[in-house]
Amino acid sequence: MPLVSVLVPFYNQGNFLSRFITSLLKQTYKNIELVLVDDGSTDRCGRR
Repeated sequence: MPLVSVLVPFYNQGNFLSRFITSLLKQTYKNIELVLVDDGSTDRCGRR
């Protein structure tokens, strides 16, 4: 199975980020590389 890279740039998306990651991990295709790029968030997602 080839590696699929999922690039996710985000800014102030603390309310949605964990739901997105959970949804991605529930997919049937498992050879996934997840790259999260925080663009200087000021909400709670920027402090993890």
